[in-house]
This record gives sequence, structure tokens and C-alpha cells, in this order.
Amino acid sequence: MPGNTPPPRALWIDALRGVAILLVMVWHALVIGDDQRVQHGPIWETSVALQGLRMPTLFFLSGLLLPRALEKPVGPYIWGKWTNLVWPYLVWQLIALVQAPDLSLLRLTDWGPHNYLWFMFYLMVYFAVALVLRWMPPIAMLAVALTAFIVLGIVAEEGSQPMRLGIYAVWFFAGAACGRAFAEEKPGFSWDRAIVLFCFLAAGWVNRNVAGLSTNPEANPFVFVYVSVPTVGAAVAAALMFAGHRVFLPLQWVGRHGVIFYTAHFAVQVPIIIGLVDTNFSGPYAAVLGFLASVVVCSLLAALRSVTIVDALFSFPARLLPQAVRRGGRSVATQTSPTASQGGRGS
Repeated sequence: MPGNTPPPRALWIDALRGVAILLVMVWHALVIGDDQRVQHGPIWETSVALQGLRMPTLFFLSGLLLPRALEKPVGPYIWGKWTNLVWPYLVWQLIALVQAPDLSLLRLTDWGPHNYLWFMFYLMVYFAVALVLRWMPPIAMLAVALTAFIVLGIVAEEGSQPMRLGIYAVWFFAGAACGRAFAEEKPGFSWDRAIVLFCFLAAGWVNRNVAGLSTNPEANPFVFVYVSVPTVGAAVAAALMFAGHRVFLPLQWVGRHGVIFYTAHFAVQVPIIIGLVDTNFSGPYAAVLGFLASVVVCSLLAALRSVTIVDALFSFPARLLPQAVRRGGRSVATQTSPTASQGGRGS
């Protein structure tokens, strides 16, 4: 039936998500070994400067699809989040805990947002809050998020989880507030978009060079959000103009399989980079090798997604769902699952 036909994928969203996820993977390759030979130079400095782009963009893009998800009944909404958000979080959190010698499977607190999977944990919180506030229009949800952000930015401890939850709630619910408008946007070049892009770039230059503002979210949450606004705005404007083109098919593909690249890359990079610490291939060689290996492995996993055991790493096995939920919930989860994102605390 035409009414049940899902809307076409927004390719520019896939491409922008793919860019953000690859930037997260680069960041992790640079920080895992904590090697001073890696943490300097243009690549490191650029990666540090892009802190205001990576995670805010991923949260913003995840929020864009919230209005569509909230149109579903409560049951399919919850099952959708379980299928493609909570389940892969638990699976890859288990793998991360096994890899980390200082963490324990038996400590409940170690299953929280203390590693690279914090992005997915935060999304679980935001989707739960959105379900409670589903009677509100998205713009009102954004107002609630902004209020919470201001309060937490003042009273919460610097760098704490509540403070960070407040920061990225702004971006997630900003995406939700923009969801309806962006759903109708067709990708392509226009002079209006070019002017918007130029204005965002100019604002970003002013923020960084004139005001000298930091892009570190743990230094000052208000400064971080202020600096991130023109950065994310420029990225979205550029993606709308260019990223829907077929030349960006590889990035679109990464973004489409973002949950795989986000969850699996860290488990590949850690043993390689850490394992090469005391060898002749430590430092920059290990970082490059870890990054390339994670891209290859994640690409293979994406290509093998149709294999049941591979799919079960990233999505709750559909055959275990009630049939009624299987029809409604899985589509919701597919549309709203994180593509991403993670990064460690400093992503």
C-alpha cells in the first residue's frame, strides 16, 4: 500500500554520518596508544579541532529521525530501540569489558557510559526521555533540553556524565526540532545554501580566532555548544549541497552501516595498537594500521550483514520478536538507529 511505503533514504544524511564516524575512528586510532609520537602534528591538531564536529553531528543526525519514530505506537517504538540500539550496545559492551583488564563483567557500573560506547548509552537516555515527552512538539522538547543543559552546566561537576548528557541532549533534540523541515529538503547546490554555508564558516572563524574559544566539551559546556553551532551548521549545509551525489557513495555506504562501523571499530583497533606498543611498529605505524584494519573489518562485517550470526551482533534476532512487533518495530529501529557513533570520552 502506498501509505506504508517508507520514505526514501536521505543520502546526504548517510554521507555526513559516514564522515563523522570515520573521523571518530581516526580519533581513536590516535588516542588508544596514548603515544606522544602520534599526538602532535597536523593530523592530531586537525582531529582535536574537530571535536566540535564529530559527536554533535552524530547526535544531531540521530535526532532528525525522532519525529518519524514517535509516530509509531509505543510498543513498536520500544522494540525498535531494543532491537537496533540497546541490543548492539549490550553485545559490544560485553566485548569491550572482556578486552579491558581493569573492568569487570560483574560490576554493574562498568556497563555504563565509561568507554567508547557512551554515544549509544546517551541515545538510549534521549529516546527514553522523548517517549515520556512524546505529547510535546519537538521544539518544546528542545526547550526542555536547553533548560536542562543550562542547569546541569551550572551545577554539575566539570566533565561529569550529567554535564555531558546535557550538552549532547541539545544536539539530539535540535535535530528532532529540525526533522520535519529537513525531511522535505532535496539535496543539491543552490546559492541560498552557499550563502548559508559561507555565513556558518565565517561564524566559526570568528569563534575560534577572534574569541579564542575552546572546542573541548569538558572545559566549558557553554563554550563548546557555542563553538559547535557554526561547525555543525556548515557541515549540514555542505552535505545538503554536495553529499547526495554519487561520488560520495563510499561515505553514504559507511553512514548506512554506521552502527557496524561505530560499534566494531574499537574492538579491532585496541588489540592491534596496544599489541604493537613495544615493537618497531608502535606509534604512527600502529595508529595507521589500526585505523586501516578497522575500516577493512567493519566493511567485511557490513558486507556479511545478511549472515545471521553477523547480523545478530548488531540487531536483535528478528525471529525472537513477536510477529506483530516484528512487522512494526524493526522498521522503526532501522530508521532511528545510531549510525555511529563512538568515540571515547574525548571524541
